[in-house]
Amino acid sequence: MFNDFLNKEFRDAFLGENIRTRLAFQIRALREKYKWSQPQLAERAGKTQSVISRLEDPRYGKFTIKSLLDLASAFDVALLISFVPYTKLITEISDVSPKALAIASYEEEKEAMEEIAAIAANAALSSQQELKRNAYNAAQYQVITMTGASTVQTLGRNLSTHIRGLQSAQQSFMEIRP
Repeated sequence: MFNDFLNKEFRDAFLGENIRTRLAFQIRALREKYKWSQPQLAERAGKTQSVISRLEDPRYGKFTIKSLLDLASAFDVALLISFVPYTKLITEISDVSPKALAIASYEEEKEAMEEIAAIAANAALSSQQELKRNAYNAAQYQVITMTGASTVQTLGRNLSTHIRGLQSAQQSFMEIRP
């Protein structure tokens, strides 16, 4: 198979076929996971049943970003569209089982996301405390080893700037926390 990838036409065909097939199969796997009919999914996504039927057909392949966003909303999952190297594509598409394609919704992941947010908050707080300690220790060292009022004033301004930066970062983090 590696030799096939040396051919640009093969790579293009491989990419198109795998994207069309995977998306169609994933839409169906997610719909079946929730035990929805095509009309039920259509209603949730603001589409018609015939549109859902076409999107689940791997031969159709005319997905629009708008349709994919509507489906992502209906399933309450994220949508990631990006250009990647073929090695990543091959890794990602290797498992096309219904279990692999029927990914977790936001609600199903909510607890894990809250745990990740708590870990990130604790890490950020620890990092901020460590930065404050390091800035304070550096300021003390410079005051001890240097003389002159202007040096102490400059050092005080630098320390104040560092602390304001840390406070601003902490405020920004608190605003994005759920």
